[in-house]
Amino acid sequence: MSAGTNTAQFLIHSDFVTQANRQDIVATSERNVGLRKAISDAFVEAVLQFCNHPKLQYTWVRYVPQKARLPLEAFWRDFVFQLRDALQVKPILRSRSDRQDKLFKIKEVGRLTDMQVDKDGNPLVPDLPKSELYISAAYSAKDVAILSEYGLGYIQVGSMMPRLDAMTLDKTWTSKLYDNRDEDWHSRLARLILQAWNEKPDRWQQVLRAMRLLPLRSRQVHSTITSGKVYFPDIYGVIIPDDLGLSMVLPEAAANKDCRKLYVALGVKTAKPTKIRQMVMTKHRLPNYGGIDTAAARNHLRYLYQMCPHDEIAKEDKTAIVFFDHKSRPRHPLREYLYFQGDEHSLTKLLLPPFPPGVADPDIPFLHPSYLQDQPPQPDGYDNSWTDFLFSVFWLEDNVQFFTTRDEVMAPCQQKQLTPEILFIVKHYSGKLVARSRNKFQYPKVRKIWDNDPLGTQLFRKLDFECLDGSRRALEETFVPLPALLARCGSVLANVAAVPFLKLEDELKDSDEADWTGFAKYFGIGVANDLKLFLAMLEAIVKGRSKTTMSVTAVVMSLYLRIHVQCLGSDNREDTQAMVR
Repeated sequence: MSAGTNTAQFLIHSDFVTQANRQDIVATSERNVGLRKAISDAFVEAVLQFCNHPKLQYTWVRYVPQKARLPLEAFWRDFVFQLRDALQVKPILRSRSDRQDKLFKIKEVGRLTDMQVDKDGNPLVPDLPKSELYISAAYSAKDVAILSEYGLGYIQVGSMMPRLDAMTLDKTWTSKLYDNRDEDWHSRLARLILQAWNEKPDRWQQVLRAMRLLPLRSRQVHSTITSGKVYFPDIYGVIIPDDLGLSMVLPEAAANKDCRKLYVALGVKTAKPTKIRQMVMTKHRLPNYGGIDTAAARNHLRYLYQMCPHDEIAKEDKTAIVFFDHKSRPRHPLREYLYFQGDEHSLTKLLLPPFPPGVADPDIPFLHPSYLQDQPPQPDGYDNSWTDFLFSVFWLEDNVQFFTTRDEVMAPCQQKQLTPEILFIVKHYSGKLVARSRNKFQYPKVRKIWDNDPLGTQLFRKLDFECLDGSRRALEETFVPLPALLARCGSVLANVAAVPFLKLEDELKDSDEADWTGFAKYFGIGVANDLKLFLAMLEAIVKGRSKTTMSVTAVVMSLYLRIHVQCLGSDNREDTQAMVR
């Protein structure tokens, strides 16, 4: 008889009792039955010897009969069943560790299912060294399929539980969860655990609840039983700040869809937006703001911003939220100015180093640079970008503010004053300030602000600006250094700087007159060859600040005549005469 699979075959030859025609053996012969038993024993003995051979120990299975090739004769079919029973009671298989000092019976090991292996075919869960169960990987898939006919079964969920528990208690478990996570591996493991969870109601659920399956953001690994309430680290995909005292799952783990399904089964909850916002605000209302620093405050604000479409910041919360300035000091921008640093052309840049030699730092608060690094994406359904949000919701400023208190939050008893930042700029960069103010004044919105603030306008008019001679005069007492005005003064004065012309960074051209006229008249700055200019030239001569280019008498008489003409032609003689006096 020949038997086997693939190309592995063997012949059975013995002195059987045959029928008279010698065409077949006598199935009922005690001799033949005994020979059949002896053949089975001999085969088993051969297998035991094969198990110690370098190659045959993993390939001998190819010589055993298979179901697909079972003999038709009952006598030989019984031989196959007899051989199967004999093989099952002998240690003839290697475990996955391929240890050479021990063989295992067929039913002492098992084959891994597709759910129990990783993408490379390796076990998801390590075997137990002292209680090995996984069959060696050296057996080919076809040979394993043959062994399944001889009693090799798949590894059951019950056998996986102690191995899974041992893996979660091993010191390498934390590293698998946190360091260089393999998300495919974690997905497969989560699906395997969920398969056990759902196998039968409550059969394995309590066992799994006791295992260390929850990786927390704190790098602690907990079980459902020992951890109390555990939350997902995000709401609507927005990461919750990690300094609120909540036990939360590691964000990378929660982002894995399969792991997230497992955590839901284990009882991990999604926090309510209102709960998290209240926890954030509690921090900001505590003494010393709950010990938060710049990074924590920034993370809080990023969270609140991204949650705006789902949980708008309450009005009473806005004033309580603490920011940190560029020197890491706490600030509340709704109560005090906090500035963006602005671009290189902005006046705010003048408030930051480097400063001219001898000029002290005015110590104006600017938003800490970290707030504008790695800006959060704009949430769906929300109109404001991150910087728009800071500007419109928390009133961070991108322009230097002129007055110490915003009109909308000024108390009735408060008096409007100029800010330290404006006083600093006018002291050290007055030319830049007046030029920038003139540029801004052209915008209707800016003009309207001045129109609605007569007190502020007066304060600005009386602010001292640097003039060409280095002296400082109230803005309303100065003149725009237009070429025509300089020439007019130069025609009678040896020193045109004796007239308080503003000191600007750039020389003006005749064509600039139209741009300056509206702004100059609004704030009382001289911009025309008129009574104000004549009086200024006369003052320069009388007070000895400048000599004349011709006879003093002639120049003075000429100026008096012009002043007299202006008075006579004025529509408001009382105001004109008051100027002259």
